Amino acid sequence: MSKQTVTSPFHPAPLSDEFKGLASFGYNPPAPERARTIIHGSLKSGKTSFVCSNPTTCVLDFEGGTSAVLNPRAWVIDLSPEAGSVEQRLDQTLRALEKEAKQKKPTFTTVAVDSVDYLIAHLERVFCARQGVEDIGEFRQKGAGYPKVRRMMMDILNRISDAGYGIQLVSHLVEKSYVDDDGNTKYRYIPALYNSFLTELGAWIFQCLTIITASRLVYPTRTITAPDGTKREVEIRTNPTTVQEVTLQTVPLRDNRQSGCRVHLPGRLVLPEADGFAVYAEAYNKEVAQNKARLGIE
Repeated sequence: MSKQTVTSPFHPAPLSDEFKGLASFGYNPPAPERARTIIHGSLKSGKTSFVCSNPTTCVLDFEGGTSAVLNPRAWVIDLSPEAGSVEQRLDQTLRALEKEAKQKKPTFTTVAVDSVDYLIAHLERVFCARQGVEDIGEFRQKGAGYPKVRRMMMDILNRISDAGYGIQLVSHLVEKSYVDDDGNTKYRYIPALYNSFLTELGAWIFQCLTIITASRLVYPTRTITAPDGTKREVEIRTNPTTVQEVTLQTVPLRDNRQSGCRVHLPGRLVLPEADGFAVYAEAYNKEVAQNKARLGIE
């Protein structure tokens, strides 16, 4: 029996009239601004600058850090405790987003949550206040508290998604030490989210991105004339300068797994501060177009 490959076209069974307009077929990922995306990164790596670089994004700022972003493009709603009652402002914001989504030409295509870690912390405080406990651990006598907080989080995210928006969830990475097989202590970055929250989001999101800030040496250049008369630029391997580069890559949520990589981008993208999302969207759309061409989809 021959095996199905991408070079042997596949056609589904004929569709009856009852399912027309309901069922769909074929490779057709959502536009990058409409996808459910989680964006990991360590502290001050450029996550907030990235979500603030799309003019049609509404950023829900639970940390109060968007005001430090240079050259922002997005609208921001301050949901940090310093701005007032987070619970009241969040409810008002969700109702406003739902109303806006019904407009003929909505202002926003995407809602960014910065960060989902702080959203969870807020929901935990709300849950404890409603249950009359100071710490969520005290709720164990009545049943598990974290699953209820997790459900509160998903209710909010589904409410945004059901309104028609794409979602970007900013999430922190933290450094954790481990001992390798040779007994050496090493360090790696892992998501700050609890495993149960990460598992729930991993099944729900479409795309997982990691943003990294790294140093790179840049050497000065000079123009030389080759023997054939052509001119070219060569590096002078002295007096280099160090520059900070913000890069983005698609990665699995967990080691050795492909979850969260529905549209995999090869290599790393260097992100400009002001237009990071535009660079990512261009690479995303290019990858989708190449996949469609390979599959023979117009």
